[in-house]
Amino acid sequence: MRPSRPWYVLSILNLVVAMATFLILFNILEDKGFPKNANGGSANGPLTFGILIFMGLCLCLVGMNGVITKHAEPVDDAAFVKPEYTGTSAIVAGGLQCLGGAILIGGSMYGMIFG
Repeated sequence: MRPSRPWYVLSILNLVVAMATFLILFNILEDKGFPKNANGGSANGPLTFGILIFMGLCLCLVGMNGVITKHAEPVDDAAFVKPEYTGTSAIVAGGLQCLGGAILIGGSMYGMIFG
């Protein structure tokens, strides 16, 4: 079965959202990086941002899979989560995952570069 939505369109949209997030943060914070915590230290190390970028990539890939196949299943069978999403609800859930992952990637890239 051939997917009805090409993956490269979603990839380009994820890249655009990630770059927009990066540029918005750069416009607001300039090159100062994220603020330090109350004790003067910072948990904003490259390892932290690297893990967050990896998590954002995973979110984007899972979301793209949901949008392309129009089928998404939650990882956990919590009481408030439907057992599966199909059709339009899977596209919406996957799109929101892509959006969240791209925002996470853009913010983490800003933190890694200017952190």
